[in-house]
Amino acid sequence: LGGAEAKWRRILQDAEDGPLAAECLMGLKAALDGTKAPTELPFLRACLRAKKYQTDKARKLAVNYAGFLEKVGWQAPFKPVTVTALERELRSGFNMLLPGRDRHGHVVMTQSMGLLDSKNGTLESHQRAGYYLLHRALQLEDAQRCGIALVIDFRGFGFGLLRKLGRSDVSRGVAMLQDCFPARLAVIYVLHQPMWLSVVMAMLKPLVNKASLEQKFLLVGSDYSRLHECIPSERVPVALSAGGTLEFDWGAVVDQWAAEEAKQETPINVRSFFDTDAGK
Repeated sequence: LGGAEAKWRRILQDAEDGPLAAECLMGLKAALDGTKAPTELPFLRACLRAKKYQTDKARKLAVNYAGFLEKVGWQAPFKPVTVTALERELRSGFNMLLPGRDRHGHVVMTQSMGLLDSKNGTLESHQRAGYYLLHRALQLEDAQRCGIALVIDFRGFGFGLLRKLGRSDVSRGVAMLQDCFPARLAVIYVLHQPMWLSVVMAMLKPLVNKASLEQKFLLVGSDYSRLHECIPSERVPVALSAGGTLEFDWGAVVDQWAAEEAKQETPINVRSFFDTDAGK
């Protein structure tokens, strides 16, 4: 682990071993009175963990979370963030949530850019499906305590598709993970990075802290041994074609979530994922 990440984990452990956690929870709940932000304690705990128990920053994050949903309109009845509404996008495998962790304990999500196909939905709807998966990830204690790792594979994603990316698409995607969602993106493993990746990085620079950009990206290319140093091959799905040996039925995972959703007596929404504490 890098020094900054190890320090972040120590801060969380120290806070939750003492009285600070409860004090911050109550303080944050009170500070959110009169806002549109959720005030369920599991959500507030996730915000505090993401911001190292700094209440003022956690409050801003909670408010931004509500503001983001309102701004993009990802709410029922028009654009709900549910399996029912996003089943095509989820089943495409463009984004997946893996069952294993990387060697640093991060929960792992994947993004296969070559599967971005209009037959499976728009880029915006795929981002909405990714947003659903982020909420699923945040139900896992490791996602809150250790952070999330993203494996992004550029195979099959040509320059023609890049030209279709608008600044609003990029901004929306970055906002999902930066100051608008109570999760910490710890690292991005980049497979088969194209020559024009520098164009994307240039688009990201105004949106992401420079030091953060440099720390978060690990360029793997096609040398999967570098990936396996971080994510053991037995935790990498065969379907990713990245030297992994994990037989992983992603469709069965989506089936399970769809079944859970069908049992709900009231319309489901991603905020309900915060009804229970991860690790509590």
